[in-house]
Amino acid sequence: MYDHSKSPGSSQQWSYFKELPVGRAGGSLVYDKVRNALFFSGGAERPVAGNANAVDYKDTWMYSFSNPGAGWVKKLDLPFLSNHMSFVTAKDQTGKNRLYFLAGQVGENEWSGNVKSNYEWDAVNETWIKRKDLPVARGHAASSTRAIGCGFIIAGGAVNGGKTKDVTYYDIPSDSWTKIGDLPNAVNTPVCDIDFAGGYLYCETGYVNGFYSYRIKITV
Repeated sequence: MYDHSKSPGSSQQWSYFKELPVGRAGGSLVYDKVRNALFFSGGAERPVAGNANAVDYKDTWMYSFSNPGAGWVKKLDLPFLSNHMSFVTAKDQTGKNRLYFLAGQVGENEWSGNVKSNYEWDAVNETWIKRKDLPVARGHAASSTRAIGCGFIIAGGAVNGGKTKDVTYYDIPSDSWTKIGDLPNAVNTPVCDIDFAGGYLYCETGYVNGFYSYRIKITV
């Protein structure tokens, strides 16, 4: 855990945090500001070292900073299996924070087993709400799924058959997806962030047939 209150460079900035009850790779972690809690879901593990056959999971765990003594508490399972999924906290038209878990892949099938499911976590009723599926199944876009406006964008990533340059926006009020642009090249696993003042989406690294750095103008 990183402590912003400590002096830069201090050895105390990083401290050991409570481990998950289970070992996972490619899972999703979202912070719920309203409940001051972390939510972890999905991911995969390889039962045998060196075995390429990953086993996917959909269990969900919550860690409350208001009740740290409880540790990680099991919650309702995610309705779909996925690893390398996207996850984001976005505000709706009323300013309410909403948590979304979407996309990803099943097993090791990066180019043929991608997922288009999109679910919202209802923290009040502790249940999952199905939202509009992605137009195209996509994975490896966790670091390029970013909140903006009353929704979020997902840029690039892996699609069944290869990579994509598609930038798509999810609008919370209408529960709908709209394509808003393209990256200059199709790219897998990009790392993106948004310059809200300038209206630019910046994408760094990621795999094309090499690595790149770009920015594009976006409007939602």
